[in-house]
Amino acid sequence: MKNELKAKNIILQLMDSNNISEAELWKKTDLKQQTVNRLLGGVTPDPRISTLEPIADFFNVSMGQLLGKEALSEKAMQRVNICSMLPVLKWDKISQTKNIRKNINATNWGGWAATSLKVSDDAFALKIESKSFPPPFYYDSTIIIDPNKSCNEGDIILIEAPNSSQTLMRRVFYDGDTMYLMPLKENIPPALYRENMKVCGVIVEVQTQLNSL
Repeated sequence: MKNELKAKNIILQLMDSNNISEAELWKKTDLKQQTVNRLLGGVTPDPRISTLEPIADFFNVSMGQLLGKEALSEKAMQRVNICSMLPVLKWDKISQTKNIRKNINATNWGGWAATSLKVSDDAFALKIESKSFPPPFYYDSTIIIDPNKSCNEGDIILIEAPNSSQTLMRRVFYDGDTMYLMPLKENIPPALYRENMKVCGVIVEVQTQLNSL
């Protein structure tokens, strides 16, 4: 039996055990949709190592296990902790997030951050480049932002004020139905949220390096 047949059947078995769809597989492994579709459809006569390695890494199995040369362990058949790989953007590119996300992949984009949180396809990451922010936003930390998450009481959001290219971090709080934006630094009064302000996303995770503390 060729590698393609063994790999195809084992990948389908892993996908079924982990409740992973074909679309999720090519998105999470950053492979092309057509590549995964041909592999699972049995069209590819002999899949490349460059195709199989990301899949093996995603399911946390060895290449030998994926090719049927080694038995799958019980642990391999348990649900994997699905991670999303998000591009790390520059602060001055936040307004271009959706366009950037459409045109990047693992080969043409250098900086990526992983999160196990369930985020939208438009989510992205930023690096904290200043030492002036209060904890937990330490210098060189990575923050994960989801532009499609709704703003709730206590959330910290990224916002662009009108006629300004600066992106600010603000904490959301409500007084009745009125939304206010609280600066993270003390002794700065909150501001009323206005409709001409652009919410760039909600910060859903902060990843801090130990050497940043």
